Parts: sequence; C-alpha cells; structure tokens
Amino acid sequence: MSDKSGVSRASAESTEQQSMAQIREILFGEQVRHTEQQFARLDARLEEQQNALRAMLDEQIGRLGNELTQLRNGLDAQDRRQDLALQELNGSLSDLLRRLDERLTLLDSDHQDTVQRQQRAEAEQAAELQRVAQQSAERAQLAELLEQMAARLRQSPDQ
Repeated sequence: MSDKSGVSRASAESTEQQSMAQIREILFGEQVRHTEQQFARLDARLEEQQNALRAMLDEQIGRLGNELTQLRNGLDAQDRRQDLALQELNGSLSDLLRRLDERLTLLDSDHQDTVQRQQRAEAEQAAELQRVAQQSAERAQLAELLEQMAARLRQSPDQ
C-alpha cells in the first residue's frame, strides 16, 4: 500500500501542479506574454541604438582619423618649408660672412698699404727735415763765413 499511496500522492501533486500552471496561465499569461513582447521590443531598440551608436562612432573615428592625417600632412609641409627657409637663411648668412671676410681682408690690405705709405712719408719727411736742417746749417755757416769776410773787408780799408 505504501507504494500506491506514494504514486497517488505524486499524481495528485502533478495534477495540482498542472492546475496551478493553468491558473497561473489564466491569471498571468497575458501579462507575461505582454512583458516578454516588451522585453523583445526593448532588446530590438537597444540593438538598433547600439548599431546606430557604433556607426556614429565609426564615422567620427574616421573623420578624426582624416583630420589627424591632414594635420600631420600640414605639419610635415610646414616642417619642410621651415627647413628650406633655414637652409636659405644659412646660405644667406654664409654668403654675408664670406663677403664680410673679403671686405675685412681688403680693409686690412688697404690699412697695411696706408701704414706703409705713412711710414714712407714719415721717412721722406724726416729725410727732408734732415736735408733742410743740413742746408740751414750750411747757410748758417755760409752766412757766418760771409759775415767774417765782410768784417775783414771792413777792417782792411781802415788799416
């Protein structure tokens, strides 16, 4: 008997469970189906929004990538222009330094020529002064000699 009572209890429970399931279906079935439909719609909307966001992000990433490429190209071009300008400036400065060095060499040469001329002129003036001094001394001697002769001549007629 105990076997039959366990089976009958199990079948009574199973019948009860089926009845409860039917009652639940009657009471909550429509609401559960409605809730499941709403969840399905929400899932679909979330997936659509996720896809839309992903597309927007991909578009923005692409646009930012293009802008970054343009900026990099612009910076490279600016770098090349600056390098060319620096090379030109370096060439100009080198040319100016070369010309300045040439002018300084010419000025130094002119200065040395001027110094040599001045030294020659000083030597010539010194020689001329010495000659003039010598001539002056000779004239003074001549004048003294002439004065002595004149003095003798003055003395001769009286004596």
